[in-house]
Amino acid sequence: MNKEIKEKKKEIKEKKYKKWNVEDFPENTQLPFGYYPSIRVLYYKKEEAFIFFMSHSEYGYGDFELYIYYPQTKKFNKMGVIRQYLYNIYDCLIFEDTLLLISTNFMLVNLLKKSNDSFEIQTKPLNNKLYSSNFKSLYYDGTIYIYSGSEHINNFSFYEYDIVSDSLKMITHDKGNAPKPRSGASWNIYDDEIILYGGWGHYNDNDFIFGFNLKNEEWRIIEAKSSFIPDQRSGHGAVIYRHSLFIFGGKIHKTNKETDELLFFNFHTNTWNKIQTMRLDRPLAKRDPTVFERDGNMYVIGGSSYDVVVSKYTTVKEFHSISLISDLQRDLGNFLVSQDLTDFEIICSDGKSIRAHSYFLKIRSKLFKKEKEENENENQNENENENQIKNENQNENQNENENQIKNQNQIKNENENQNQIKNENQNENENENQIQIQNQNIQEITQDTIKEEDFLNMIKYECSKYPFEVVDSFIFFIYTGIHKMKFDDPQFSIVSSLLHGFGFNPKNGSEQLQKDMKDLYEDEESKDFTILIEDQKLQAHKMLLAARSELYRNMLLLNVNDTSNTAPDFSGRSFEAVKRFVYFLYTDELTNINEELADELYDCSEYYGMSSSQLDAMYNHLKLKKKRRIAKKKAQEKIKKMQKQNEKAEEKAKNDPAFQIKSKQKSNCLIN
Repeated sequence: MNKEIKEKKKEIKEKKYKKWNVEDFPENTQLPFGYYPSIRVLYYKKEEAFIFFMSHSEYGYGDFELYIYYPQTKKFNKMGVIRQYLYNIYDCLIFEDTLLLISTNFMLVNLLKKSNDSFEIQTKPLNNKLYSSNFKSLYYDGTIYIYSGSEHINNFSFYEYDIVSDSLKMITHDKGNAPKPRSGASWNIYDDEIILYGGWGHYNDNDFIFGFNLKNEEWRIIEAKSSFIPDQRSGHGAVIYRHSLFIFGGKIHKTNKETDELLFFNFHTNTWNKIQTMRLDRPLAKRDPTVFERDGNMYVIGGSSYDVVVSKYTTVKEFHSISLISDLQRDLGNFLVSQDLTDFEIICSDGKSIRAHSYFLKIRSKLFKKEKEENENENQNENENENQIKNENQNENQNENENQIKNQNQIKNENENQNQIKNENQNENENENQIQIQNQNIQEITQDTIKEEDFLNMIKYECSKYPFEVVDSFIFFIYTGIHKMKFDDPQFSIVSSLLHGFGFNPKNGSEQLQKDMKDLYEDEESKDFTILIEDQKLQAHKMLLAARSELYRNMLLLNVNDTSNTAPDFSGRSFEAVKRFVYFLYTDELTNINEELADELYDCSEYYGMSSSQLDAMYNHLKLKKKRRIAKKKAQEKIKKMQKQNEKAEEKAKNDPAFQIKSKQKSNCLIN
């Protein structure tokens, strides 16, 4: 009974822990981070790199250095220095090779590449000025929106800026449930709305999420439907990814302290959630970090935290990243990009081609599933009709046999002849029925094959109407449930309509992928591969194993023409562990995992060549928990040992006459 209780205590409820990654800092470059955010980051699409604006002083005044960071090689290069009279760069935007710096005055910066590692920087001050502070900017549908807010002024400053004509226009934004003035709020854009969250001000609406509709220029409050509501905060970092707002850090108003929380708000369900992260390599609690997103990763750099030793805010020189997508989405996306084992080619309207796996296109498309179900229903109806006709014929034959039996005594010889003839006819009919059934099976098989070919040809035909960027985003969404294009991209609506046409919901990609993978795991009939473990057989889908396991991908690549669909498992793990691991490959779900099973799952991931941040986090969490439990047990044993030693010393001292004389002398001294 005690063992069962201990085992239950070991079990862990379903918690999807994520792990932070530490990005490399340039050794010879000092990255300053002051109380005010003195660093800005932009994605430079042409170079597939990030541009860093760094203030040369602690508070972001004076000269600014420009660095370019290549995430693939983790290399920093200095681009140059902007020596101008800018008071502070509050925000910046990029348009191809041109940067727009937004401060109390505006400036254009042109980037001219001279060689692989060097750039020439040309600056051009603009005429417009803003007489405020705390600017935040967004670029959407050809327009730049600039917001300036502070708790010390009565109203927001809200502008539209045209970079071509260098014209600035103030927007009236008092319609609807407009937010109160504040500073330190986050400012993002999602689905034709500017999203404002948090901030510091003398009001009680700082925990609301506000949306400003750019079409009718009206504010609304996006009410949270979850029981969990985060504490009010300001100076946090925020990014929009897919249909969620991700929040990191900031200063909590209630405690007046910085936090290291990672939260997200889902715009479809209107619910808040907290992401559990490992303590190992987690960023420090901070405010004013620079936060940006790229390719499903959230990057957190810099920020400020209060140092109790020196009693002031100090810079936090950190650079972290964390994946916002699941391991399943990452592996399926990488499998598509690798082009390994692809058997399907699409020619786009611009002549470029995309290769994919017809298997994934079929299992993910609702249109194909619907056609298949309709075919199965039609075949069932046809079989039912045929059975009815056969039953009617059988009844007629029975009636004839009864009449023949009645006349047997009268005409014996004739009946015997007739029976022989009938038996021969029946045998012929049975043979004909068997031939008909075989022909029907062949027709059904060929019909399904034609439907499958029609479906794939339909994809080829529809995709041939659009350029590579649209088709690439469409296929990538089918594999991962993730949009490659941003919501403000002009071609995003084309991708959405294409997805709708094949039965996909563009706003529910991740959830649908999870459901489809669970359904695929439960579909025993379509499984085409067998893993042999301990004289037991485990069925799976060959293509999914190749997508998620480096071991099986290499095995299939080496034996492309091999028709054998079985392979032994040499991991040395139990059948239950391998079965749970294969289920994890399909679903990315871990439930009721104890320490022993966690060790086996981790060994399976190493054997199969599958990297999982979730498995790593779970394994490290259990390992850390085990170390703490062992350390606690050792500490308790040490305390008990010391207590016993003290008790023995006290007993020995009491029996010692010299000790008794000394204690009497001490008591007499105290009395005197």
